[in-house]
Amino acid sequence: MPTYLHPGIYIEEIPSGLIPIEAASTSTTVFLGYLTRGTVGEPELIFKQDDFVQKFGRINDQYGGIRDTAKAKLGDPMGHSISAYFQNGGRQAYIVRLARDGTPALAAASTGITNPGNAAEIFEFTAVDEGSWANDLTIRMELMDAGDPALGYLIEIGHGVGDDFTALEAFDQISLVSTDPRYLVEVINDGSGLVNVQDGQAHGDLGYTRRGTLTSDDLSGITSADFDTLAGKTLTLELDAGGVPTQTAIVFPGAGAPDKKTNLASVAEFIQATVRANAALPGTSGSGFTAEVADDRLVFTSGTESDGTAPSSVAPIGGAGAGTARAVLGLGAAAVANDITGTADLPYAVGEDAALSAGSDGEEPQLSDYQAAFAKLENFRDASIICLPGRQWDPDGSSDAIGQSVIGAAVGHAEKMRNRMVIVDPEVSVELKTQKLVKGQGFTTSSYSALYYPYVRVANPYYHPENAPNRPKTVLVPPSGFAAGIWSRIDGRRGVWKAPAGLEADVKGMRDTEFVVGDPEQDQLNVWGVNALRNVVGPPVIWGARTLATKANPEYRYVPVRRTAILIGESLYQSLQSVVFQPNTHVLWGSLRANIGGFMEGLFRAGAFQGEKSSDAYFVRCGLGDTMTQTDIDSGIVRVIVGFAPAKPAEFVIIQIQQKLNQQ
Repeated sequence: MPTYLHPGIYIEEIPSGLIPIEAASTSTTVFLGYLTRGTVGEPELIFKQDDFVQKFGRINDQYGGIRDTAKAKLGDPMGHSISAYFQNGGRQAYIVRLARDGTPALAAASTGITNPGNAAEIFEFTAVDEGSWANDLTIRMELMDAGDPALGYLIEIGHGVGDDFTALEAFDQISLVSTDPRYLVEVINDGSGLVNVQDGQAHGDLGYTRRGTLTSDDLSGITSADFDTLAGKTLTLELDAGGVPTQTAIVFPGAGAPDKKTNLASVAEFIQATVRANAALPGTSGSGFTAEVADDRLVFTSGTESDGTAPSSVAPIGGAGAGTARAVLGLGAAAVANDITGTADLPYAVGEDAALSAGSDGEEPQLSDYQAAFAKLENFRDASIICLPGRQWDPDGSSDAIGQSVIGAAVGHAEKMRNRMVIVDPEVSVELKTQKLVKGQGFTTSSYSALYYPYVRVANPYYHPENAPNRPKTVLVPPSGFAAGIWSRIDGRRGVWKAPAGLEADVKGMRDTEFVVGDPEQDQLNVWGVNALRNVVGPPVIWGARTLATKANPEYRYVPVRRTAILIGESLYQSLQSVVFQPNTHVLWGSLRANIGGFMEGLFRAGAFQGEKSSDAYFVRCGLGDTMTQTDIDSGIVRVIVGFAPAKPAEFVIIQIQQKLNQQ
């Protein structure tokens, strides 16, 4: 109570008891999966596709952050799903990059540049994130004015070398004196989004490495007849990684094969894919092997770094007589091999380009990596939807060995948090024709999960009729990203209580679906809560709004009912923190009834509930003898009961038609 000590007028502010309750976010989506750029395990909030490209795509990305999956029928799960999300109405998303150390190891690319002021030391530049994405980066350091060294250096970070160099970041007036405010280390580490830099290391301490290479003769004169000769021939390459040589035999398709090689680009692509596929076998190397065409020459890189003691090389094996694969591809004795068997050339001279290397993407994540991410997501209460691109509900593990366990962990996380749902992807290329087949999948029966079927076929950005004709024109993409985008779109237009299905839920960006779903097929799917993507009238739409609890928990059979309950619960949780530690009396109870009632009335007027009047649509109860006992009060418990009559979708619209008989 205030104290009044002298006669006069006192102005006081009296609390009104108003507790504004704001509706919580319902459409912020979390995408978790394997990526090759970004901070591992840390949720990163983005608002558009360009953000994803900038933070998680390759340097100078031309494909929207979508990875190339070569000839696989499945496209890049994460890249395509995030693209589909924003294309279909998604507004914001957390991206969680997951990857792990293994073979290859998860490593950040690096390089070194000599300190011109102290030849015994170098500056070591390291990419901000692990991955091969930074192997394309180049560091360039030059005096701003050779006639006035006091102006300092210009540091540029970009891609390309020589005249083809393009700067992505530039820092001017850089000093190499550690006490200067523009000291290179401080300026780069504070301002660069691509690299960090460390100084003071002696040459022998820097773990800098390079790959071995093999360059063919000039092949500008190669003809279609030469490619005919190549058909059916075998080229054997030997890679020496860490002193353990391994060989890969590349057998080119025969003359009558549909994928017969007819140009150098397709030859390079085929060789790279074959060597990398062989690298997946135990005891082999070459997972980072590359084959490219440069200046009408084939250029192979071993893909394995040299540590200065163990060799890293690539070489052709076998005879090089006329008509052999080696001879046709210019890999005879005159081919230039650069076998790295010693320390790389350091230091770099000022003004030369220093390319980062040795970045590696690591292995795809396992269950423990997802579990660690779910634990971290407990601190992100604004997350409302979880998508797991690349993880399929696969009962026998034939397509995805860890998919079912990861999805189960995600659903357990959602049930624990009670404020988010998981959109589940089925197993690819498994057609669900009968109820027996659907039941046999053993889908989770949690009301915090929903499943969409089938997979979606989209255009492959890496296909080109001239430059890449052997790439598939379309690839299959999980349906979860499309569904999450449509959930967000419907939330913004109508509200979370409107079912994200029907003609409003048209699917943008798809060519067609892997399997055709008609009325007979959906008869088998709907009763088990599998939502279909199909053509009804006009463009393809989502034609189903059920959770996977359709049979197990009919009270939450519908997606909008579960999400409306999540909206109410999360809104009250976030807005009523101020009542904690307030006196547990009728004043507090009345305030809670009034404020929660006002919030529920707003939802009722927006169309979230059934009923012609408020008393039919919802109730709010809180009081001694009603929701609490004296024991509850003595224990410090305030108990509020909020009930609502959810607006359920008109799933079955039945029109009865009767003839009118003539009457006298």
